[in-house]
Amino acid sequence: MKSMLAIVPAVTLILAGSAMAQQSVPQSARSTNPRTLGWMQGFPPTADKTIRFTDADYFAFPKLRWTVCHFRELMPSLGVDKGNGGARPLPVAPMPACVTWPAWAS
Repeated sequence: MKSMLAIVPAVTLILAGSAMAQQSVPQSARSTNPRTLGWMQGFPPTADKTIRFTDADYFAFPKLRWTVCHFRELMPSLGVDKGNGGARPLPVAPMPACVTWPAWAS
């Protein structure tokens, strides 16, 4: 009897899940393209097109397509220890091409 009570909820979930999956129509790759949808375009991206690690749906389709390709931009992938000493200034040695403002930026 106990095993039967355990099987009933499992079968119900399986049947309900397959019924729900059949109700939705698959979206095409073109209609869910992150560039077409405008995810994270421009600077700063508009609020309705911003994807953050703290969003509840950042890993839900169709945002998932952008998130998988840019996951390292959402969350640090490696912690870097500063060592035993304090912070040190970085040496400055700009390249000549970088010293002048680029022509396209003016």
